[in-house]
Amino acid sequence: SSSRIVSFGSHIYTLGVLVQSNFGRRRELSLCGVPLGPLLLEDNPLADYCSSSSSSSANPQSLTEGAGSLIAVLATDAPLLPGQCKALARRGGLGVA
Repeated sequence: SSSRIVSFGSHIYTLGVLVQSNFGRRRELSLCGVPLGPLLLEDNPLADYCSSSSSSSANPQSLTEGAGSLIAVLATDAPLLPGQCKALARRGGLGVA
């Protein structure tokens, strides 16, 4: 998460960003420094769908091992127009790259 305070004239606005990411291989999972991934290798509900040799472009239903997801929520109290909201949303992904 991150936030910024922006002054514009006599007004002060806040922009906040919350990111939830899910990346990596199952065997790399750790919690508070404890390696849990090796304990979960036998119990992989996606084992039939994940393959390091599969290509997502060849089969859109297949998942490549280590594939993940990312959700970013941007919030502000600044009075933005719809086009400005769209521009802000497009730039949200750049902060992750």
